[in-house]
Amino acid sequence: MTGTSSNVGISYWEIHKTSGSWTEDTLGCTLNAADNSFPLGEALTLNNTTSPHVVFQDIVASGGLGGVTYYPWTMNGGSPSLYVGELQALTNSFASDVALLNTTSAPQPVWIFPGNSPGNSTGVCADAYY
Repeated sequence: MTGTSSNVGISYWEIHKTSGSWTEDTLGCTLNAADNSFPLGEALTLNNTTSPHVVFQDIVASGGLGGVTYYPWTMNGGSPSLYVGELQALTNSFASDVALLNTTSAPQPVWIFPGNSPGNSTGVCADAYY
């Protein structure tokens, strides 16, 4: 990977399956409207509800985040960065990502802005593998 920005963070996840290879079940991205201090994560419907999954949820949010429901919160971007993926409309934002392991459901998380931070547009993406 190459780039020109000095304010980019990369999350690296290593997950292991006891046998076989990973299969992508479903994925999606949404741009949430501004003025919501509790933006929703991506809504996913799993196609395979019998196999254990890993579900990744990501958000790009101006000003940073204070927490998330349903998922263990593992990373919050600490410096402004430019998200150059599906949701290019958001710049100088903070990104955060979470993973839910060994699950047969994909609950839609609610992201939480800290304190009285104003709600801004947010971009969320998620994908699930089994």
